[in-house]
Amino acid sequence: MVCYSDKLPNLAFRWANNAFAYAGRLGRLEVRYHGTWGALCADNIDLEDAHVVCRMMGYSQALGVFKMPMSFSVIKFSLILSCNGNENSTKKCSTAVLNKINSCNTNMESWISCKSSSENSVDADVAVRLVNGTAPNEGRVEVRYYGIWGTICDDGWDLADAHVVCRMLNYSKASWTGPAKVKGSGLILLYDVECRGNENTLGDCRKPGWGQHNCDHSEDAGVKCGHMTEEESSVTARLVERIEKHVGFVEVRYNGTWIPICDDTLDISDAYVVCRMLGYKGAQAPIRQYRQGVNGLWMGGVECSGDEVSISHCYHRGWTNARCRGNYYAGVMCKVTKDLPPIQIRLEERPKPDSGRVAVRYGNIWGSICARGLEMKDALVICRMFGYPGIISWYISQSVNGTIWLSNLECNGTEKSIADCRHRGWGQTTPCTHDSDIGVNCKKADAPRFQINGTNAITKSTVEILLNNSLTIDLGLQSLYQVAVEKRNIEQRLKSYEQPPPFVYNEVNVTMATQMGNDSYITAEIISPIKNLTIGDGQYYHGYYNAPLEAGSMYRVHIRIVTMAMEGEQERVNGHSNFVAFTTKSKTTASVKDVTDQETKKNTYSYAVLGLSVILMLLVCVIVGLIAYCTIKLKNTRKKYKSAKAAELTEFTNPEEPNDQPDFYCKPLDRKYESTEENECCDYENVTGLWMQRYQVPKPVLTDEEKDTDDEDYENI
Repeated sequence: MVCYSDKLPNLAFRWANNAFAYAGRLGRLEVRYHGTWGALCADNIDLEDAHVVCRMMGYSQALGVFKMPMSFSVIKFSLILSCNGNENSTKKCSTAVLNKINSCNTNMESWISCKSSSENSVDADVAVRLVNGTAPNEGRVEVRYYGIWGTICDDGWDLADAHVVCRMLNYSKASWTGPAKVKGSGLILLYDVECRGNENTLGDCRKPGWGQHNCDHSEDAGVKCGHMTEEESSVTARLVERIEKHVGFVEVRYNGTWIPICDDTLDISDAYVVCRMLGYKGAQAPIRQYRQGVNGLWMGGVECSGDEVSISHCYHRGWTNARCRGNYYAGVMCKVTKDLPPIQIRLEERPKPDSGRVAVRYGNIWGSICARGLEMKDALVICRMFGYPGIISWYISQSVNGTIWLSNLECNGTEKSIADCRHRGWGQTTPCTHDSDIGVNCKKADAPRFQINGTNAITKSTVEILLNNSLTIDLGLQSLYQVAVEKRNIEQRLKSYEQPPPFVYNEVNVTMATQMGNDSYITAEIISPIKNLTIGDGQYYHGYYNAPLEAGSMYRVHIRIVTMAMEGEQERVNGHSNFVAFTTKSKTTASVKDVTDQETKKNTYSYAVLGLSVILMLLVCVIVGLIAYCTIKLKNTRKKYKSAKAAELTEFTNPEEPNDQPDFYCKPLDRKYESTEENECCDYENVTGLWMQRYQVPKPVLTDEEKDTDDEDYENI
């Protein structure tokens, strides 16, 4: 018969064979369905299910779920529950399947212990005792949990677990452990216990859960405890191969022989005990894999709680142990009054400048970082310590020696240093080896975006650059814009159509670049964000002179972002670069707007002189023209006057065309002429398209009176 949760309205629970227990009640759990009570198999009930069952019986929560051998005479049910532990009834669990069966798979039935709401202050009160032994320091181990006593199964039980039991009983150590000589009865409370040996109680050790087991009482564990021998009580320690007075690997002297301590289980608690033995107040850090040794005796598997007066009181594998994984010496760094030097970090075995294995220095000792628990946000903090604004990836990078300083980093990604992140502690790196050392591929700053600010931004000595400040830089870094000027020669101009080679920044100023014959130089470093920059303005930027450019020359301006870590003395990290190309204006084509004030004044004066010269020339031309006009006018007037005079003396004829023998006559005048030939000096003249014969009249001979009269006529115009 199988029933499901929506068909199980009548479920009820009770204890059978219940007995009062400290801080609660303990008994066999029974279930009722439709009036029938039966025991529950222990196969499927866990602590979360038991919490719900205890609430249904009027208690606040369950203390534990236990297993006991099945009673053969009772009715048996198999109840499968899937509860999260917060429900008030099995009806609200995601799964509730009830099945009546003839026998349980493990022949175990469920027993539970519940606690009432008035008993919230009660704790587990874990304790141990040794019973049925031949002496008080030996016997079968029994453990108490919430007032309930039970045995311990010896599955996985070893000397480290026994050492914890003996310390709980105020013994110095456990000298033996194995199956108990006398079997127990009742509950089996623990099995598969895993203690390191330095725990204060068995409740601090790893285990599946109280009451969970697959054992019977033939596997009950037994222990024999003891105290320190005289040789163990007189054990001393020393530091060997010291880097500093308080730093070195550890050797202990037992029975006259110096024995190194193996680093296989070394942690800060062990280091505290050693440093106190050496007279220091405490330990700064344990140092694993300090140096590799040789085969021989080792004090191995050391597990201290930290409050022991001597390392001989800590659990270890014994004084005749010859086993040490890797044969690595355990080292310690003890506390001193002076402050430790700051944490430093570097990249080793670098395939590229921005990648490599990570090494960190703590207390003047360099070591590696274990990849155990590492995430991208942890690697981002590491790259930020180098001055990089981003992380591309991290990888495993094996090394061969040195300590392993850190593991299980827990960073949120905003820290400036891994020292600000949570971790297990410096040197607390068990069980890491150098096969899991980490390397990182860090990301440089992206290339900034910028352009020439318009068509009028270029003059013969400057160019204005407009920057796009949308690029966000990690606030955990220092950053600046670095601006370089590159002058292009003739050969580079001819090859300007080809793919340019990568530009190499010459980190020198313009003066040094000139002396060295370089074509490029740093012209400015801008720390604060700006929107525009005029290249060649003659100003100083972070110590660099922004020299004026040469007229008529071809240039490239390169800009990149340089980042630096906030802490430490890390190198600058140069980001990706962009450039713009341009040619400055030549002197002959420079506009009035682009020239200097002195040139403007000079040109203005020249233009003024030229204008006055033109005006004077025009004035002279006007005057000369007037004079010429008057002269010509005077000549024409005289000519007309002479013609009028001549018309009075001659008559004109207009022959159709001239001939060799023209007809002519001369009008006789009452004057005397110098020549008697009346027809001399005759010629033809084309006047207004007609042929006109003009007779030149011989000049008459004038008397003095006539000369005076004639002169007056000509002068009076």
